[in-house]
Amino acid sequence: MEEAMKLVAGLRVHKGEQGYILVHPETASWVFLDTDALSILEPYIENPETEMANVPPEALESLQEAGLVREKNTGGRPEKESLRVHIDNAIIRITHRCNLTCDYCYATSPRETVDLKPEYGKLLVDRLLEMPQDETAIQFHGGEPLLVFDLVRELSRYGKEVAYSKGKDLTLVIQTNATLLNRERTEFLRKHDFEVGVSLDGEKATNDLYRRTTGGLGSFDLAMKGIRLLRDERIPIGVNCVVTRKGLKSLVPNVEFLSENVSQHIKFTPVYLQRNHPSYHELVPDYHEFYSAMRDLLEYMVQTGLSKKVHLIDVDHLLINCLTTRRPYMCLRMPCGAGLNQIAVDARGDLFPCDAVVGIPTFRLANIAEVTDVHLLLLQKWVSHHVAKDFEHLNECCSCNWREFCGHCVASAYYAYGDQNRKRGQCEYYKAMIPYLIERIALDDRFREFRWAEV
Repeated sequence: MEEAMKLVAGLRVHKGEQGYILVHPETASWVFLDTDALSILEPYIENPETEMANVPPEALESLQEAGLVREKNTGGRPEKESLRVHIDNAIIRITHRCNLTCDYCYATSPRETVDLKPEYGKLLVDRLLEMPQDETAIQFHGGEPLLVFDLVRELSRYGKEVAYSKGKDLTLVIQTNATLLNRERTEFLRKHDFEVGVSLDGEKATNDLYRRTTGGLGSFDLAMKGIRLLRDERIPIGVNCVVTRKGLKSLVPNVEFLSENVSQHIKFTPVYLQRNHPSYHELVPDYHEFYSAMRDLLEYMVQTGLSKKVHLIDVDHLLINCLTTRRPYMCLRMPCGAGLNQIAVDARGDLFPCDAVVGIPTFRLANIAEVTDVHLLLLQKWVSHHVAKDFEHLNECCSCNWREFCGHCVASAYYAYGDQNRKRGQCEYYKAMIPYLIERIALDDRFREFRWAEV
């Protein structure tokens, strides 16, 4: 006797532009339907205890593959980051000083003259490599870390020595504005297998609008000189491109420029809405306008074939979340990776669960000089008391169709609302972008080409 089939309970219908998304918010399972298919399924969506009959075989097969049939549920819940501490990335704000005065900088007071004490840096390396994981990364950040390159050199050598003695793999990363690079420094970065993140907002006109030197001059020419040195040494580069309200109109030319002249690994970071910085409001892009600009960019990339070679980091990870149950990106899952996969230390040696909240007293865990066991510290002072473990802890997210696709971000929630247990600050952007991506995936296979990178 053929097994009776019923839809899973709790399905919701989202009206798209050319059809309907039938989504199960709890598992992030979905299927795209036309009007006829939806009309057939509506009685079973409204009453999931009713056994399905007269459903076309192709529609039934799609439902089964998506995990929306109860007896055949193969979708499964998205992978949840357990509350196990496994630090993949430790960020060292090695100095608070910087040679630029970017209008939107979120780093702690760039005019401060605080540099990390070498002994604090070595303590962090020791504590990090005493933790259970066999592989981890240290990222030198600032301010501008090239201002204290001798300290970068010292700590990177020390880290490699300690990692080797313990049989562990340590990846070294540096985030820089690239303006202070020279041949000697790039040769050191190559010889020690550094990965380099470069901060550049795109073409000269876009970049120099807000990224200026302390003397008020644009930083583009200096940055590109350093980037050419990195490329000459064949050092892996990724680029962080901050998006402001004025920069929205330039996304296409900026991606073309960056992918051709800097890197094909691009991360767009919109300026955060910050309650305590009213001057930021004129810089923060409206999230509906940001969505519209990103949508135009993605359509352009598909039409021109850029989607096959350019890795838009956040978009690629959103697509992974739409197409699989994997959640590899710490900023697009629940709980997020703060204090579970990442820690950060500022130039005073104070520890924080995430680089994005460095300097905020609410998130300070301890000073590295006071800590003998970082793993235990994170369990006791962060995981046990501060981590929202699921969406039932976030009332605003409980009713959202897309909660398991976008996850949570304690930093953006805090910056926007002063409460880390609120929805993420960019909520409206994700509410628009996720169903758009799902519909385009369903209707155009070229949108799967964005997922070319191994993550």
